[in-house]
Parts: sequence; C-alpha cells; structure tokens
Amino acid sequence: MSRIVGAVLAVVAFVVVLVVVGQGSSPAPPQASSFCPPAADNGRPPEHSQLDGRTAPRTGPAPYRIELSGDGGTSGLRDQLTKYQPAWIAPDRKVQVVVCQYQTELTGGTNTCGAYFGSGAPVTARVIDTRYDYRVYEADSRRLLGTFDLKGYPDCPDQIHYSQGESPTVVAKPNYSDFVEKVRRYVEST
Repeated sequence: MSRIVGAVLAVVAFVVVLVVVGQGSSPAPPQASSFCPPAADNGRPPEHSQLDGRTAPRTGPAPYRIELSGDGGTSGLRDQLTKYQPAWIAPDRKVQVVVCQYQTELTGGTNTCGAYFGSGAPVTARVIDTRYDYRVYEADSRRLLGTFDLKGYPDCPDQIHYSQGESPTVVAKPNYSDFVEKVRRYVEST
C-alpha cells in the first residue's frame, strides 16, 4: 500500500513541476495601453495602444469617427455625443480622430451645490473647480491636430454619497456645447 501512495505522490509532484515550469515559460500577454500620452504636455501617443487595428486615416467624407479617452471621466461627454452627434461616434467602425482629455484641479473655487441630507443636518457640497485640457490626434498617424482647454462648470447631481464627518465635493464637468464647438472643426472638416 505504501508503494502505491509513494507512486501517486511522485506522479502528483511531477505534474505540479510540469505546470509550474510550463507557466513560467510563456510570458504574460502585454497590456494594451491608452492611446493618449500620460499627460497633456507629454508628446506623442505610444506606438501601440488599445486602438491598434481599429484606426483609419482621416480621409473621405466627414464626419470623421472619434474616440474619447483620458482622465476626469469621459462617459458623460460620450453619452451626450451618442445622443446628439451619433455620426461622430465609432462603436463598430474605424476610429479616425482621438480626443484625449486631461483634468486639472484649480484652487480658489467658491461654488457649492445645494443642501444634501445624510444621517444628520443638511450639508452643501463644495464644487472642485477644474480645467480640462484636450489634445486632438489623427488616430491612424498619431499626428497632433490641435489642442484646446475648457473650464469645468458646476454640475450638481440629485444626490451625493458621503461618509459622516466628511465634507462632500463635486468635480466641475466640461460643458458639452463648448466641447462640441471645439471638436467640430476636427470632425466635420479636413
């Protein structure tokens, strides 16, 4: 009986060694990076990104398809574009223009959002003044087409989640109409 147990243990040990050695010999696949440079003043986009295989030259009839990327949350702008400028969005088509967003907090803001009720007395939320810097690139060539910036505006939500003893804050958001006017020249003309 002890020989059988010994043989089973030897086989198990052999299989474990094969699995460990096999895992060590194949490198993990590289992570796709963002198309956008890490900072607004940080040069060209990386050579490879999550858009590899999904870009096309900015040629042919406008409007050109865009992709939004960057920090400060682009989902609100993307939702607005999907609703009001659907021809600009490229959910299943090649991307021709990439708009990179960079959020910078400013100091000295005095805006607040109304009364919010938690477990105690109502509180007001301080609005964090913010500037958004944008870099616009031709997706296929990674050539910089232009830059612009927008000041954030107070966008007070219906409710805020915060912990007791915490001072709630709201980050100012870019104005959608201003964004569209700045981006239009890159999307609707050559």
